[in-house]
Amino acid sequence: MVYALIGDVHGNLRALEAVLEDINKRGIKNIISVGDVVGLGPHPSECLDLIIKNNIRMIAGNAEEYIKFGADAFFYLKNPQARYDNAVWTKSQLRKDQLEFINSLPHSIEINEFGHNIGICHFPIDVRYDYDGVWKYEGKHPRVFNKTNTRKDKRFKIDNALSRNANEDPLFGGKKLSSFDVLIYGHYHFYREHKLFRRKLISLNGTGVGIHKYATYQLMIIKKNYFYTNTRYIPYDYESEIEEAKRINQPNLETYIKYITCE
Repeated sequence: MVYALIGDVHGNLRALEAVLEDINKRGIKNIISVGDVVGLGPHPSECLDLIIKNNIRMIAGNAEEYIKFGADAFFYLKNPQARYDNAVWTKSQLRKDQLEFINSLPHSIEINEFGHNIGICHFPIDVRYDYDGVWKYEGKHPRVFNKTNTRKDKRFKIDNALSRNANEDPLFGGKKLSSFDVLIYGHYHFYREHKLFRRKLISLNGTGVGIHKYATYQLMIIKKNYFYTNTRYIPYDYESEIEEAKRINQPNLETYIKYITCE
């Protein structure tokens, strides 16, 4: 079975269009979005329409949660104010049917094929903090993420994550993270693959806001005794996307341009 995994789009319509064109050329029908389709960029409504039109299974990201619960429910959005304003503006661009679609989104997807148990979500708190330590960002490339937890802290947090009971792990319907062979997630906007014990952890590139000037998605191929992923980098007209964001003067414009240009 072949899947196409779409990372954080963040309202970048041209990036999403470029990725879907490549996916359709390959005849791939199983497409999953790990969330954050809206938020930040100039085309939240158009991007959601493409997701719905192409029958893409979508997970709610934090950007969708801002829409679902309202920006005031997330105190940290006020720092900076432009981020809060962008969340409010994004919601104002969406139709009633799109808001209903966002309200219906799950927070995780499970795939069980050929003996592979795969969990997919947007923002895995347990992976970020319990598994891999707290990361401190000091640049544009994933190599500059430095773990700040001590070995003792990390060991405790790993043990805690693997042993937590069902009621404490809502992402996967109460299942322990140790139930999965592979955990796939978005949120960080860059590709990173590593292992915890025998579990494979995969962070996806942002489809519309990566650390490069390409639109990206991930091919995932599952067969008996075989699991393979490959990142596809698709050129697209990012300059036109930036010009559109400037034309409408969307809130938090500087951050969006920085994400698109990687500068």
